[in-house]
Amino acid sequence: PPTGEIMVTVDEGGAGFVCNPDLTVKKLTAGGASEVAGVQLGMQLTAFQAGPQLHDTEGMAWAAFKDLCKQSSYPWCFTFSPSWSVSVNDGGAGFVCDASLRVKRITAGGASEAAGVPLGARLFSFQAKLIPAGTTWADFKQTCQNTAHPWAFTFAAAKHASELAPASSPAPAPAPSPAPALA
Repeated sequence: PPTGEIMVTVDEGGAGFVCNPDLTVKKLTAGGASEVAGVQLGMQLTAFQAGPQLHDTEGMAWAAFKDLCKQSSYPWCFTFSPSWSVSVNDGGAGFVCDASLRVKRITAGGASEAAGVPLGARLFSFQAKLIPAGTTWADFKQTCQNTAHPWAFTFAAAKHASELAPASSPAPAPAPSPAPALA
């Protein structure tokens, strides 16, 4: 996927995209504003600004988003971020999240590493359904355990630097060796 956000601004009409219920792009209009700007299938719509009002789209479904657009005045500015899909037919997906569902560890050789999921990405969809706001990692793990394979996960890029996974802290210094015994 692209490595950065793409912003699309329109002063009238549509922006030339259609999303899945989880706000990942499923269709682009040939020659439309989104395609011209470089939006690609699978990217996630992460923000919407109508005039001076910024709307966070986290946890919003496509139907609700379309209603928001219909009620909003121009200009419209859409922000799209890269997303990564991970499908698992058997075993684990090779990632661990913090309590807020931000990826904090990727297993070497696992499905998530193979899909290119970066540290700090946000897990937002499971089995093509939005993960409800407020879901914790413990809750989500239980959902996975109660769901038969195959599994499908979708991750979005962190929207702001503050959402990136914290850097690993350095290992603590080794404890000093005991003093030699004096004879």
